[in-house]
Order: sequence, then C-alpha cells, then structure tokens
Amino acid sequence: MGNKKITPHQLYAMTALSSLGGSLLVIAATLAGIAEQNAWLSGVAAVVFGIGVISIYYYLASRYPGLTLIGITKKIFGKYVGFAVCVGYIILFLTVASHIPWYITGLCKRVMCETPTYILSIVFMVGVVVALLYGIETIARSSELFLIIVSLLFGFTVILLLNNMRFDYMLPVLEKGIAPVFKGSVFLSCYITFPVIMILMVIPGLKDISKAYGAILKGFLWSGAISTIVVTLCILVLGSNMTSILSYPMLTLVQEIKAGAALTRLEYVVSVVWRITQLYVDISFFYSGAVGLSELFGLKDHKKIILPLALILLIMSGVVFPSTIYQMHWVNYTYTPWSVTFGIIIPFIMVLVYIIKKYMFKRV
Repeated sequence: MGNKKITPHQLYAMTALSSLGGSLLVIAATLAGIAEQNAWLSGVAAVVFGIGVISIYYYLASRYPGLTLIGITKKIFGKYVGFAVCVGYIILFLTVASHIPWYITGLCKRVMCETPTYILSIVFMVGVVVALLYGIETIARSSELFLIIVSLLFGFTVILLLNNMRFDYMLPVLEKGIAPVFKGSVFLSCYITFPVIMILMVIPGLKDISKAYGAILKGFLWSGAISTIVVTLCILVLGSNMTSILSYPMLTLVQEIKAGAALTRLEYVVSVVWRITQLYVDISFFYSGAVGLSELFGLKDHKKIILPLALILLIMSGVVFPSTIYQMHWVNYTYTPWSVTFGIIIPFIMVLVYIIKKYMFKRV
C-alpha cells in the first residue's frame, strides 16, 4: 500500500459499511424462513459469535504487522499451499464483486423498468472504478461521510416505525428449540461477519496497528446492531410469515409508515441506504481482489489491472444469475459453505498452524 495511510475511525467506517451490505434488505426474509419469530435471536447470536471471529482476524493481523491477508496466508501455509488458498480468497472476492451489480440492477428495475440492465450495471461499475482509481485514502474518507448519512436515515426510519410494532408477533420464544436460531445465526454471519476478513487487505495502511481491533470491532458491532434491528422490526411489524415470503421485506416494512402527506414512499430512502452499503461492499471486495491478485503475481501497482477486471466483472454481472431461483440456490448451497470455509474454517486453521510452528517448531 506504499505510504497510503488511514485512521482508526476510517477503518471503523469502512468495516461498518462493507459489513452491513446485503443484510439490510434481503436477509430478514431468509432468517424468518429459518428461525421464524425467533429470527431476532439469530441476529443477537450472530453478533456474539462474530466477536470471537473478529478476534481471530485481529490475532492473525497482529502476528504479521505490515502484511495483507495474502501475505499472512503465504507466510503461514508456505509457498504452494499458501498460493492455492490465496487463489481461493481472490476468486471469492472477485466473484462477490461481480454479483453486487446484479442485485443493484434488480432493485433499480423496480423504478426504471425500461432502462437496459447493462446500462445500470455500467453506471454502478463506473462509480466503483473511479473510487478504486482514487485510492484507499479517498475511499476511507468518503466512508466516514456516508456512515453518518446511513445512520441518520436508518435512525429516522426506525423512529417512524415504532407505532407499528406488535410484540405478540415475537411469541412464543424458542418454540422449536435452539437449532433454528443457530442455523439462522450462521447464515447471517455469512453476510455481516465472515466478509470482514477482507479488511485484512486494508489493515497494513492503518497508521497505528494497535488500534485496529477496536476499530474493526466497533464497525462490526454497528453493522450487527443494524442487521438485528432490521430483522426485529420486520418480525414486529410484518410478522414472521409475511417477512419470509417477501423478496425485500424492509421495503415493504417502510411502506407501513404513514406520517402525513409529506412522509410517504419512504422505501426509496431505504433503497438509497442499501445502495450506499452495497457500493462499499463492491468497492471493498473489488479492492481486495485486485490488490490480492497484484500481490500474488508480483505486480507493482494494482491500479493497472482495475479496468480489465472491471470489464470482466461487468460482463459476469449480466450472466451470473439466469434467474432469481438460481440466485437463491447459489446463496444457499454455494455462497454459504464457501463463506464459512474462507471466513472461519481457514482462519482458524491458520491460527492453529501459527501456534504449532511458533511453540513446537520455534519458527514462524
């Protein structure tokens, strides 16, 4: 990253926005389908579990200050195994980066029905490419501003929904035991916890590495709190049955707001918040993939491959999901195990290998 430096507060803002991402609009439906009226407990469990996962990430970063996730992986696993694992991480980062425009265009088509899908994807990708070309410092500074905007708009929406809540929708508690709650928490973790692993690609640019843990943890807790509040509101206002069958339950939720003629159609406020967070998810994954690819193959500047990668991801975004059914199947049976593997299983193995190498073989 050269001399590029970011502050702990900027790292906090970047973690918060990139961690929240897709959970804002769509995750409530899946959690309601898994844990029903206890979906809010899945949110709480995911946050508690996530604190431990974040601690693992920081432990790895603190053992190898100045190295990115790619460098840490190669250092721990060695030349050949490390290379294979790094390729897996890069493919994951770039695959997710190619999926985000598909979600964005799907939502935009609800308003701009006659606009070609690729035009919407191009506009979105141009914003991502410009951000990456300006560099990590610009991305970090803008994240501080957008975090304030997202927080204010979300808080305003929550306040207006307070009168619509029905607490009997949350009963009975743990009717089917703890298993659905645990399953839901794992699924939510794939959206708000495991993606934080990509922040290890940014940590070397932090001015003071000792403050990284607090910054990342605060960002994760912010996104975890927002996600849990969204799921809880959907259950309290719409009920678990209605929430589970909706594609975008949060949009339907805000349509329940009726506060005079001036405060209607607030679903567009929520969609703006969601687009901002999705933009940062795409920027974060794209940046991590580009930097990782450059580091893995010894390129001096990752910016030289941003435009070619952007064209590839743009084409992929239009063909990656033939239909919504295919997308749901991919999320459930491909992305979830993939995210669990690279988000917790491999990092946990890396910690074990590091400890064995250090204390048994006296080398790291």
